[in-house]
Amino acid sequence: QVLPVAVVMLTVVFAWLVVAEEVQKECRWDQEYFPGIKNIEYKGPDSREALSYRFYNADEVILGKPMNEWLRFSVAFWHTFRGDGSDPFGSA
Repeated sequence: QVLPVAVVMLTVVFAWLVVAEEVQKECRWDQEYFPGIKNIEYKGPDSREALSYRFYNADEVILGKPMNEWLRFSVAFWHTFRGDGSDPFGSA
């Protein structure tokens, strides 16, 4: 009984990975989403600018990959675009 459940779970995970890869190919990362607002740049740990990265340097290579490949920015679709601004997990 455990084996069929494991097979179903692996099938679902594999299907999800295939779909996620196809969606990734269709995303346009070069599009300007906020006209008039410049890209936030890395300024270093001593920066006091509100709109600057102090520790995230997109071009810094870590373990053979640039940081922008390790830390892809994203949003949770349902909570961000479909939510009403309340806590989706209930009040404390």
